Amino acid sequence: MVAIILTTAIPLMLFINQAELNFNRFLSERRLFEDMRASEKLSATAYQDFSDGGRIKVYVRNVGGVPLTILRTWVVNRTSPANPYITTNNLFLNTFAPPQIINTGIIPLANRLYDVFLVTERGNIIVPSGSPILGQPVPPRPIDVMKFPFTLTVTLTNMRKGITYNLTLIGNIPGDVFTLIHKATARNTDVTLAFGVYPGDYTLIVEGYKGSRVLVRKTVTLTVPDVLSVVVDVSVPALAEAVIEILAPDQVCEKELFTVIALITNVGTVDITGAKADLTIDRKGWGIRSKKSVPIGTLEVDEIVTVPWSVRAGRDSPATLTITFSGSTEQAFPVSVTNSTTISRVC
Repeated sequence: MVAIILTTAIPLMLFINQAELNFNRFLSERRLFEDMRASEKLSATAYQDFSDGGRIKVYVRNVGGVPLTILRTWVVNRTSPANPYITTNNLFLNTFAPPQIINTGIIPLANRLYDVFLVTERGNIIVPSGSPILGQPVPPRPIDVMKFPFTLTVTLTNMRKGITYNLTLIGNIPGDVFTLIHKATARNTDVTLAFGVYPGDYTLIVEGYKGSRVLVRKTVTLTVPDVLSVVVDVSVPALAEAVIEILAPDQVCEKELFTVIALITNVGTVDITGAKADLTIDRKGWGIRSKKSVPIGTLEVDEIVTVPWSVRAGRDSPATLTITFSGSTEQAFPVSVTNSTTISRVC
């Protein structure tokens, strides 16, 4: 009797223990599966690509903490929902992986609404932004009509008057380059410019020119549609600097009247205000027939001003002529530059 009980009870207990282990393992796996499914996060945007025949495409990027796989893409015409367009993708997206573009191959009918759905391997159904899509006919010249799915706005702050700003947007596709040019007509102003763009990675280069000189250069990397607005500070570092070139004869005769010319160039990055130029001579008997100090006013960046003096040669020689340029900046920083030339008397 005891033997019968033992041969029956022991296998039953083993079976019950094994069943409990299997059940607990199933619960643990199911709990992990549900946690990972809840952790799936996908940035997705549906749009109509007019550069590819108007096909519906979906920009996708894994922004969650777990890898995921997009099994299928559904495109449903609301006028005939019983006949959806289903494409099998099996697109694996790891965490921190670069974005991908799903081409559904569907060209929507004009003025029809299409719902887009993404189905992941874990059973999540994701509705991308931009869905539903209102079908639009493909324009004959899409570049002219600028039918882009996204608009990237670029705001330039702290612009400087007279500087020309070149904006170059470079995409990750060869030849995908857009340019804009804006010339600032006021000081310390802001302006917002816009690019029509498709999804993808871009490099934005902003250069500020004064004449042929680059005064400021900024580079920004971004991904559309994750980033659709950029602010770029294009303030120019304040550098007050000028150079003086003197045009004068090397030799003169006593009492000869000749002209001394100063070519003064603002080679800095800020305007110089309240500017003036002064001429001095270190020898007695040499006379300056015109004003020794000549007011200039404001000398803008890259501007060249010509300042002449009429001078009469004296008896003592050689004589050193010194020209001093002075002024200040908006920030009240003083500016002073000096240059000299020597003239000898030969008759």
